[in-house]
Amino acid sequence: MSRRRVQGVLLGGAGLGHARRRLAGVRVGVADAPCVPGHRVVGQGGRYDQLPGIYHPQGQSCPGIGFCLNLEDLHHVLLPTGKLPDRTPTSDWLVVPETEQAYAAAFAHAQQLRSTPKVVRVEVELGSHQTPEAIRQAARDRRITSITWVDATGMTRVEPLLEPVLGNQ
Repeated sequence: MSRRRVQGVLLGGAGLGHARRRLAGVRVGVADAPCVPGHRVVGQGGRYDQLPGIYHPQGQSCPGIGFCLNLEDLHHVLLPTGKLPDRTPTSDWLVVPETEQAYAAAFAHAQQLRSTPKVVRVEVELGSHQTPEAIRQAARDRRITSITWVDATGMTRVEPLLEPVLGNQ
C-alpha cells in the first residue's frame, strides 16, 4: 500500500481506499498506509464490522464505521493558512456547580440555557478552579458575561460579570 502526498495533510484509515477532498481550503488525501514523514495525520478511522457483536447481549453484529479527528494536528496544519479565528468566541454563561452533588443539576441548567431560540454559548466549570474568586477571575479573563451558581437542589443564582460583547449576540 502507498500513501499519496497531498499538500502535507493526510487522513489515515482502514478500508477507505484513495480519495481527495477539500477541508477548509487545505487539500487532503485519504489512504490505507502508514504515515509519511513530514506529513500529519489529521483523521483516522475505518470499518469495524464485527465490533458491535462483541458488546451485543446475543452477539449480533452489524456493519460499523468509526473515525476521529486529531485536532492538534489539524490545528497545526490550518494555522499557517490564516483560516483559524484569532481567538475563541466569548461564552455568554459559565455554569458552576457549587458542590459535587450539584453537577447533574448544573449540566441540566446548561442544557436549558443552550436550548433557547437565541444562540447562547455556555461553559460548565469542571472544578479546575478552587475558589469562587478564582472562578470569577477566570470567567473575566475569558470575557464571559454571566456566571450561574447551581446548588445540589437545582436552585440557581445569577451573577453578572461584564456587559455583553458586541458580535456575541
